[in-house]
Amino acid sequence: MRTVRRIRAYFGGVVKFLFHSVGMLLFKPLIGAADPRSLDRQAPRKILYVCLAYRGDFVINFPAICALRKHFQNSHITCWVRGFNESLARMNPDIGEVIVYDDFSSNPIRTIIESMVGRRHLGFVKGLRLFDIYMDDSGYAFTALAGFLAKIPLRVGRNFQGLGFLNHFEVPLDQNSQLIERRLKLLKVFGVNLSLDDIPKPYFKVDANVRDAILRQYGLSHLNYFTVQPFAGWEAKNWGMDRYVRTATIFASRSGLQPVFVGSASEKSAIDGELREFQCDAVNLAGTAGLDQAAIIISGSSLHMGGDSIGGHLAAAFNVPSVTIFGPTNPHLSAYLGGRNVGVFKKTQCTPKRDRIYCCFDAGRGCPRISCMKELSEDDVLRVLIDVWTGKEQRPVVEL
Repeated sequence: MRTVRRIRAYFGGVVKFLFHSVGMLLFKPLIGAADPRSLDRQAPRKILYVCLAYRGDFVINFPAICALRKHFQNSHITCWVRGFNESLARMNPDIGEVIVYDDFSSNPIRTIIESMVGRRHLGFVKGLRLFDIYMDDSGYAFTALAGFLAKIPLRVGRNFQGLGFLNHFEVPLDQNSQLIERRLKLLKVFGVNLSLDDIPKPYFKVDANVRDAILRQYGLSHLNYFTVQPFAGWEAKNWGMDRYVRTATIFASRSGLQPVFVGSASEKSAIDGELREFQCDAVNLAGTAGLDQAAIIISGSSLHMGGDSIGGHLAAAFNVPSVTIFGPTNPHLSAYLGGRNVGVFKKTQCTPKRDRIYCCFDAGRGCPRISCMKELSEDDVLRVLIDVWTGKEQRPVVEL
């Protein structure tokens, strides 16, 4: 099965390369020129920022959206997101409006056929004609083609689906660059040169009144608590529900903090079962609090513990102390760590190299070993948790 995935990935890469090469030779010269640095920064403009990433990667886009908002101070920024990120996008004060559109294929060939022959996406593409600037962080074939068909005057995009030549400016995909800095590269065409060091924490805030209301709703307003997100979506990022609950139980007894679990509805019963098993006095809000509410709950916590997923990214964005468990992904490149946001992982033979974001081509979904998760002990994580809580540990990454 893994060999089949590798062959499919190789074949898909060849097809995308051919699309891109032919496009650069035949279509790119016909698109026309654009001079983004000559734009009047004070003029009101309608900007569409396209981010169809999953939940954790969506949070990583917030510094780029904020920088874009500061550069064009009188402009209106709309964000095109997936449905599961809509509530979180509406919480961001730099985003004026949110568009949700998931009804497209990720396959480049199917995308071309649907867009050029059928009328399936016609209404959506017509709606995009209202925008002056198109910032495409997603890099899908459909997003590149939609911006082109809508004739948006200035289009900037990342390319890894072969149709990036349809944008006026194409930012090559660097799979091994730091994830926030990868997003910031889109802004360089406007003369905005930022690095991770230029992004202060917190870079995401919520209204204090809204936060107080949510905490009262869930009975947390008078509690000193820490949050736990025990599962990270990818099987190879799953440290184990029982390990999370045992570690949280011991840490709660030592810190005096109340454990509050967040997550999806599919995890609720499993968390409840482990809490009963270890007689852990905890609040389980998995499946009860939506993504936006869970974000607010994390923002009000004293510390967050979880895997390399949305919870850890939110904690860093809110500047809440955190311990994030990493496995097949490189913590130096895939998260914004430092200060009291600490990543921890077990160094094994298949640990990602320092300049590589993944341990293998299909890390997470198809890694055959996952020894990094199996060998990371509860005592190791508990020790880091206590050190972060007491202020003894502030290294960005703890390698065990």
